[in-house]
Amino acid sequence: MEKSFASFLVEPIPVEKKLSTELKIREILHCDNIEALKVYTIHLLEQNVNNSYVLTHALVRILEIEEEELFN
Repeated sequence: MEKSFASFLVEPIPVEKKLSTELKIREILHCDNIEALKVYTIHLLEQNVNNSYVLTHALVRILEIEEEELFN
């Protein structure tokens, strides 16, 4: 049976990604420069909003294409 694109969304996060995230968390926890943390937080928030917007629209389009293939 062929997997749909949406089924790939439930794949577990690779160990490499978990490790790189943990290293970044530790770096942040050890940072004493509040101004640098503020700038970093602002960039993360902006990036998160952009990623969410792109991902949402991409998933909607992918689901539309899968629906077209299924019913045509």
